[in-house]
Amino acid sequence: MTPLMWNDIKIIKTNHRLLIKITAAVICASFMFILLGGCQSSENKSTATTIATNQTPDASPSFSFDNLKEATLITVLEAPVGIGDGELSYGDIGDNGIASSGPSDFAVAANGDIYVLDNYHGNGEDRISVYSNGKWERNINLSANVSYGISLTIFNDSLYVFDHNYYQGDAYIVNISFDGTLLDKYIFNKEDTPIDVWRLFAIDEQVVIAAYSSCYALDDATQCAIKSDIRIGDAFEDAYHRKIFYGYSSWIVPIDCLSILPTPLGKTNHNEPFVAYGGDKYICKCDDSGKPLSIAKLDELLKDTVYIKNGFYVALAGSLYIMIGHKDAVRIYKFFET
Repeated sequence: MTPLMWNDIKIIKTNHRLLIKITAAVICASFMFILLGGCQSSENKSTATTIATNQTPDASPSFSFDNLKEATLITVLEAPVGIGDGELSYGDIGDNGIASSGPSDFAVAANGDIYVLDNYHGNGEDRISVYSNGKWERNINLSANVSYGISLTIFNDSLYVFDHNYYQGDAYIVNISFDGTLLDKYIFNKEDTPIDVWRLFAIDEQVVIAAYSSCYALDDATQCAIKSDIRIGDAFEDAYHRKIFYGYSSWIVPIDCLSILPTPLGKTNHNEPFVAYGGDKYICKCDDSGKPLSIAKLDELLKDTVYIKNGFYVALAGSLYIMIGHKDAVRIYKFFET
């Protein structure tokens, strides 16, 4: 399983700014998509997995990614760097060209509005910047409900933010409306609080919290996040294929070689997965059997990158979006099949 590209977040109650720099400084220059060490259960654990149809793998190495139709990445947002309205902020850029901090996550609503979780904009308070049709519209101030937001998703027309609340020694998820009203809060049991949470997903009609070794789902009855048998990750199939898991679906996908492994990023409403290969190599959209249909190569896109974290989102309609922090601007791209 491909390791996370950022270290486990450590609980530092007395120095929030130091925490931010420690957390973000370890963002590597290679692309963030191979995040998915998360949610990988033991191979011997029985799970209620729905296997996609027509998955008999071709044992030959004949599949060529070079022959795939190349997708276009269309720029849907270009936000300037700064701390004002409509701007997104970085921390200091080091000698290695990597920023110590930046926007933590983003999500795209059904109407195309883009919500960017920006908790480094200069005053220490979390905010979500909202963009409509590529232009800044408003901010949602999270300071009343979130002390340190690190992940964001949209489900049932509302926002979910994962918050490592280091001041209280807690970790929890808040559910807020699009106008910022608090709707619900879910906590972890003290003895079961993960320190390696890296992403929220909306999968199979539920919100899932992805950690390195397990997944959690939200339980409305107890208002808690509880361990789930959902899986996100991949497993060995044979020399030319890997089996990938996303929620209760799975697919067998081809690989170039054992050093370029696949990572499921999400799926369309037709059960077609988006799969990242080799971290910063390429992304493929596959059919519902796992056969790659189109490819987006990332080499040019990643030039002059200074910050990447939680850089992808699959919207409800099944479109893939990618957020990249370049030196001059934060840009969000949409994967478009020509």
